[in-house]
Amino acid sequence: MMPGEQEVNGAFSKKLPCHHLLIAGTGRAGTSLLVRVLHACGLETEITRHGQGAFWDSNANAGLESIPVLGDDHPYLVKSPWSYQFLRQLLAHSGIKLDGVIIPVRNLDEAAASRVILELRHHYQYSDALSLLEDAWRDQGAVAGGVTYSLEPLDQARILAYSFHRMIEMLLEHDIPMHFIKFPRFVRDIEYLHRCLAPVLPHTMSLPEFSERMASVIDEEKVRVTRELAQANSHAANPPAVTALQHDAVELPAFAALNEIALKRELRTARSALETLRLEHNRVIAERDRLATDLESIKRIDEARKASSKCAQVARERRSRLRLFW
Repeated sequence: MMPGEQEVNGAFSKKLPCHHLLIAGTGRAGTSLLVRVLHACGLETEITRHGQGAFWDSNANAGLESIPVLGDDHPYLVKSPWSYQFLRQLLAHSGIKLDGVIIPVRNLDEAAASRVILELRHHYQYSDALSLLEDAWRDQGAVAGGVTYSLEPLDQARILAYSFHRMIEMLLEHDIPMHFIKFPRFVRDIEYLHRCLAPVLPHTMSLPEFSERMASVIDEEKVRVTRELAQANSHAANPPAVTALQHDAVELPAFAALNEIALKRELRTARSALETLRLEHNRVIAERDRLATDLESIKRIDEARKASSKCAQVARERRSRLRLFW
């Protein structure tokens, strides 16, 4: 049997390719949200396959990823920000047919900033040493003796831009349909989102029906970096002439600004955890007081029972003496 063939009734026939719709791009551009959006529209996704067991990182608001060239048990809709690294193999795979690629596009400065902020926040969360040092580390390393990697926004932007170009070029070379959609615009504009996704929806869906399905999926508050960068610019001593919310060219934020945002996020998380502990402490105290009150009640009941038993014993002894007297 040759690769890509299957045996049917004793004869070999060409195995039908597995069709997939891919969500790709730089990442940090609503790719995970699009998985949830299309899941709500009826497409088979990682959520369909694994439900609550599908990987999800609440700090990054990210997950639900698949690498379709690894194994053959993947949902129809697959998503990976690493697509550019396995796209050549995917396009050459005889058992996989790409029906199209959805590519959400975000301002490059915000996409790079989002990744740097999450990396910095992770280090502050898990490394006590880094939080004690006066200067934030602009370079990191994960392997003993291995390479160091930069946390400078410009270096991250270069990687994202280069990988994005490689991906687009490969898709064009193979005539793969591409569906571009702007983030975070599609979070705020349901009509725009509906129009952009109409070609990949499982059936013709009216805007009212689509909007109803999106009501429990889309949360604009989770688009944090756009808001955080705007706040950082407004608080700066010399704010840039062009803000992160309205610009035509890439205006990369300073490393110090991203470091401050990462620290603030970790601080909010710590405060939230502290508040949870405070509420739990109060609950335990209240439960302790309730149990103490119950214990006192039990003691009083026990003492009353003992007193009643003693009175009964005295009464019996008196009746016994009276019978002897008479």
